[in-house]
Amino acid sequence: MNSFKQTPSRINCCLCGTLIQPNPSNMCVNCIRNEVDITEGISKSLTVNWCKKCGRYLLPPAKWIFAELESRDLLSLCLKKIKGLSKVKLIDASFLYTEPHSKRLRIKCTVQKEVFVGTILQQTFQVIYVVHNLMCPDCHKSETDHTWKSLAQVRQKVPHKKTFFYLEQLILKKNLHNKMIDIEESPFGIDFFFSHRSHAKNLVSFLQSHFITRFSSSKTLISQDTNSNTYNYKYTFCVEIAPICRDDFICLPPQICKKMGGISPFLICNKLSNLIHLMDFWTLKTYEIDTLNYWRDPFESTLNSKYLTGYMVVDIEYTNIRLGKYMLAEVSVSRLSDIENNDTVFITKTHLGNLLNVGDYVLGYDMSSLNVNTDFLEEYEQKGITVPETVLIKKYYPKKLRRKYRNWELKRLKMKEMEKKKAKMEDEEQQIEEFYEEIEENEDIRKKSIYIIKMMKKISNKKTKKKNTKATTILAWNLNPKKTKKRKTKMKKR
Repeated sequence: MNSFKQTPSRINCCLCGTLIQPNPSNMCVNCIRNEVDITEGISKSLTVNWCKKCGRYLLPPAKWIFAELESRDLLSLCLKKIKGLSKVKLIDASFLYTEPHSKRLRIKCTVQKEVFVGTILQQTFQVIYVVHNLMCPDCHKSETDHTWKSLAQVRQKVPHKKTFFYLEQLILKKNLHNKMIDIEESPFGIDFFFSHRSHAKNLVSFLQSHFITRFSSSKTLISQDTNSNTYNYKYTFCVEIAPICRDDFICLPPQICKKMGGISPFLICNKLSNLIHLMDFWTLKTYEIDTLNYWRDPFESTLNSKYLTGYMVVDIEYTNIRLGKYMLAEVSVSRLSDIENNDTVFITKTHLGNLLNVGDYVLGYDMSSLNVNTDFLEEYEQKGITVPETVLIKKYYPKKLRRKYRNWELKRLKMKEMEKKKAKMEDEEQQIEEFYEEIEENEDIRKKSIYIIKMMKKISNKKTKKKNTKATTILAWNLNPKKTKKRKTKMKKR
């Protein structure tokens, strides 16, 4: 028997006459694209409002959001503004590159729609957005006087500002500065201004979770409307941070020593959080004091890091007593100022046994030459408890051994600074430099709470100069291809 193959029937397109398989429209694909436009009714030129001061975009009707260029948040904001997009099915949407200064945003959209029965058409089109500058209400209020609703005054009565340098980094890492209207510097702290009372409360609770603090609040009536029974208040929160910092020498009152089980009165502060971590440098015993116990019996540090002096290790004997990263050792040290003058040597115990070797430099408190004014020393001397001659705090790296260049810097808060004298400005610069050194030495601070910015450093070496000249000549070859042969021969001769 003869086998016959059944071929599908074909018809001519009603417009161009090409052979096609039969479909409900009786038109080919090209003719359907030319005749039917599924993007009709979709807006293709729109505007986006952007606040130049805070960098937020307006999400209608009245919400302002943060969004980076070519981010998902900005893409969703732009797609929500397109009218008529609900009539079609959105398949894909992406940004097209535009110059940052052009104030334009371009989006490429791919949509689908069923044109006839059983025929689905897919098209791509572009939407252009013009970015208009519009100041948001929060920034508009900040430009006028008396706009803040709540104020948080943070204070710490210590002779340095290292705690507030650390606080700045915490605020920047948690993005709490976005809700602040203004920041002002004060003699013993910083003032933070907010547009809402809840924002100031959030800052107070944040401080309580990171420091030993206590606060008091107050409110003042600004205006009232007796007809509608509405009142306008300004709220103030005063936060006091405990005047104890890391590396401080502390002489505890006898009452607190008895409550804590008869511990040694002479301790050092080796760590600070929402707890005060104290260490006995003779036995490596550690103690913790929480917020309630501290403010029930408050005490201050006897000596701070301002009174640290330099020593050099002459001899060291290690022990097997360890606690975490610390090890007890008996050390013989001499003051750096006495090395060339006399041979006085101090023998003491320290918790830095795992870090020190003979010839290393150490910072500590010279109790033999310092005048310590406390009311409890006489009581301790009567009981036979004497103050050690030297208390070693941390290992010291001289400036000669430190790196000359830093390829990083810290981001700082923008605040209104006070008028300072030249001596105070130099003292603050020295404190900032000491804070930088602490960051380099302490890995825990560097990982948890520091907002580091990498910066380019200028290196003036002969090798780098030669490399830079080669790079410039290569660029010149690309710009002037006719002169490349001459320049190549010159480079080979060199």
